[in-house]
Amino acid sequence: MDDVTEPLVSAVEIGQHSQKNHAGFSLWVAVAFTTNYIMGCGFLGIPSATVQSGLILGPIVIIVFGVIMNMSKDFMLESLGRTEAITRLSAKITAAVSTSRSAEALEHTIAKPEQTDYLVSEREFEVTDIFFLFFGVRARTLYMTVLSLYLYGGLWAYSTVFANSFAANAPVVFMNGGQTCNIEEGGSECINVFFVWLGVFAILAVPLSCLELKEQVIVQVIMFLARVLVVLLMAGTAMGGYSCNGTAFAQVEGGKPWTPAPLFAPSGLSQIMPVSIYAFIFHHSVPILSRPVADKTSLKTVFSVAFLIVGAAYAGLGVALAAYFGGSIDGQCNLNWRQYIGCVADKPGGVKATLADRSTAAQAISFVVLIFPALDVLSAFPLNAVTLGNNLMSACYGVSDASSAAGFTEDVPSSTTLFRRRIMFRLLAAIPPIIAGALSTYYKINLSQILQFTGLIGVAIAFGIPAVLRAWTYARHSQILEILAGQAFKMSSGAESAEKFVQEALSTPLSMRAGLYTTPSDLSLEIVQTPYTSRFLKLGRVDFCLFVFAVVIGLYVAIAMILGT
Repeated sequence: MDDVTEPLVSAVEIGQHSQKNHAGFSLWVAVAFTTNYIMGCGFLGIPSATVQSGLILGPIVIIVFGVIMNMSKDFMLESLGRTEAITRLSAKITAAVSTSRSAEALEHTIAKPEQTDYLVSEREFEVTDIFFLFFGVRARTLYMTVLSLYLYGGLWAYSTVFANSFAANAPVVFMNGGQTCNIEEGGSECINVFFVWLGVFAILAVPLSCLELKEQVIVQVIMFLARVLVVLLMAGTAMGGYSCNGTAFAQVEGGKPWTPAPLFAPSGLSQIMPVSIYAFIFHHSVPILSRPVADKTSLKTVFSVAFLIVGAAYAGLGVALAAYFGGSIDGQCNLNWRQYIGCVADKPGGVKATLADRSTAAQAISFVVLIFPALDVLSAFPLNAVTLGNNLMSACYGVSDASSAAGFTEDVPSSTTLFRRRIMFRLLAAIPPIIAGALSTYYKINLSQILQFTGLIGVAIAFGIPAVLRAWTYARHSQILEILAGQAFKMSSGAESAEKFVQEALSTPLSMRAGLYTTPSDLSLEIVQTPYTSRFLKLGRVDFCLFVFAVVIGLYVAIAMILGT
């Protein structure tokens, strides 16, 4: 493990941060951002996976994974909070020494952290910074590689979803005879239409990716409301089809035949599990979604409410659509609304209504549901690009922009330099996936395989990494406080700076066994409990169990991909 030799946050800087009361997101604005990030377009594959696994087993799997991934989200928050606590130690010790407190009082101050020590601040700690602080450069590089593979794959998919959806539903009047087309069916004119919409996406998405989250509030709130509307439209029209005394969805030639969805089909676990994992992942963006929230004590509530909304939408929509469409459900469920005609009575002789009988209102609903995924990625793409860009900058320069200004390095760049770096890395995150989307039309790259691969990497991001960080930060924080408490007499003299003592404690190595096998019972209650501590803490080594679970699920999904089941 690499030694961390950069100086920590200075006392003055920490004091300034702790005194600031920045205006930020309210609870519901933060919930809107988080819901947009979590859902993305992942919910479109839930109904098909529910048909494969069963109307009972499917929702059970979705809820189970939602609960587990909500718990692993707490692990990320805990790790972020412990990082904050460690970087506040210098200021805390300096303040205690300046008040001429005794060595005994200083030892008590160090050994018994306050809950406010763990609160997330305005400093921009990324997950890469946490890896750097606790593990070193090599671990940070490994994490950045995994994160880049996952996010570049997701951003690539977003860009092609936008272009494909608009090419299939919104014609370009001066191309392809003013007709829509399916890019998978080929044709040079259709490819040109695809490129036009891909260019439109680049014009919209790339500038949004260069904005900070606080500058995206209007777009994100609108897209959250639109997402709620579309989910209600899809569930409502599907359920309305049950009571329709006629035809709600017209049959089309060559369409999938209707077959009832099973209630319990374990053979479909290989479909529902990776889809559920991919649909709930946001753990790598916990830091960036936490910073703008005004009340940092409400972060667990914000993320839990978002998980509740998303889980209810997934389970409800999955069951409603799987029960109605059965085996005729499309892998991208919104495509079934190509046949939506409202509720049209059968013609004399029992002749079913067709698309020609569709009303204007039904056509409008069909268009909204079909085009929504393309608009949806305009909210998800910038959030992912910001996460990737910030972490890339942290990995390349050793720290993220604001944590650099907070004292991780002695060479603090100017605000202009930080701004230029930020824009450069945001562009580096946003532009290559769009170029890859253009190249995919020539090389016929199977994006479903790319998404399967990114879903497999997501197992590590959602389960393995939070578990390891939580276990290690527990032990590391305990070790550092124990070392500093033992040096309270030396520090109370004020002869040497607190930063020096903290840096020496941070540089003291921790064995892998001690780091990963320290249990909550080995630590004092004050160290264990943080404002973000998971309520599953009393279950013992839940982090170790989660890591084992990640390995098992990862192997299962990988084997299922290889066997093609």
